[in-house]
Amino acid sequence: FREPVDWKALGLFDYPQVVSEPMDLGTVKSRLKTKKYNTFAQVGADVNRIWENCKEYNRAGSDFHKLAVSLQKKWDDRYTKLLAEVRPSADDSEGGKSAEKAAVPEQRATLAERKSFAKSLFNLSKEDA
Repeated sequence: FREPVDWKALGLFDYPQVVSEPMDLGTVKSRLKTKKYNTFAQVGADVNRIWENCKEYNRAGSDFHKLAVSLQKKWDDRYTKLLAEVRPSADDSEGGKSAEKAAVPEQRATLAERKSFAKSLFNLSKEDA
């Protein structure tokens, strides 16, 4: 989850056909550092893409699928809390709650909000991962 799937080295030659939009936490972190995201929903969508890709490629019941489900639940919980801390009255929840994506207009985050969000996002404990 931290790095792009090295599908060639792993012999997963069907990976590019199954996963059309690869994503990993390293890419999310890099995009945060280089200010590629304008909204929290964009971050949330990319993080959720990681879990969705894993669940799409790995069959239900496999260890990887179970791990993706677990991490997605933790992400959804953490994302919701972070949004409440950074922007208490925000309706910017599109990237959280994977199953409950609402049609909410994206609000551009201020620089201070983005810094606070990014700092909180990467302060994960070992229990969270």
